[in-house]
Amino acid sequence: MNDDPIDAQLTERCPKVAACLGEPTCDPAFLLELLDEPIRHLAISIARHEGIGDAEEFADGAVFGVLLARKKKGPRITQWTNRGPQSLRSWLEMVIRHLARDHQRKLAVAARHLESLTLTPTWRDASMSEIADLLVAPFDTHELATIGTWKVQKRIEALCLGGLWKKVPPTVWENWLRDWESERQRPLARPFPPESFVFEGDDASSRITPLAAMLGMSPNTLSQRWSRHSHHLRQLRCLRELWESRSTAGEN
Repeated sequence: MNDDPIDAQLTERCPKVAACLGEPTCDPAFLLELLDEPIRHLAISIARHEGIGDAEEFADGAVFGVLLARKKKGPRITQWTNRGPQSLRSWLEMVIRHLARDHQRKLAVAARHLESLTLTPTWRDASMSEIADLLVAPFDTHELATIGTWKVQKRIEALCLGGLWKKVPPTVWENWLRDWESERQRPLARPFPPESFVFEGDDASSRITPLAAMLGMSPNTLSQRWSRHSHHLRQLRCLRELWESRSTAGEN
């Protein structure tokens, strides 16, 4: 007798999942109700097997990764075609393993990026949520005021190459982009930079060529400007404090 609760859940719910997917207007909320628990269980198991530090955090992302529509694509779950409980489990495990590898790739790239930015090699053991705290958590008022004193060209270049533009409130960032466009007499596509830009390469130097193309300048010029201005990012309090805390952690 198979006592695996996930097999029992999928055996019970598989016909409902298949029926929903067969409808022209399948209700995403209904699929979430049916598959949230099985996906989380499988994702936590796979995360632990793959050595992903925060298994619960990965499981949250896996649920959305399987069930939510992607840009210009439908949800991954619509690609499941062999409609049986065991095939559903195998298919979910395959998809979640792909998500796990993608998660680890992005985590490794972000960690290497932060190592280059903060000049400390201790980010490899950080979780995605810890890295996101640095890349996305808003700048405080003092930091924003400091950045606001920089010339607009330096603001856009340094924050994009440093992967820190999401720390700027959207309305403020949009105003800075418009100031850049007015000064340079060149339009920038929105969103700017693209959502995937932080993963363009392992560090800022890998992103110089694509950013230079978007800004209409030569990579060599942008590289020289980054060399002159990157140290200003490391003087911001959020980076300075994180550098100190990670350096201390690396010594213990």
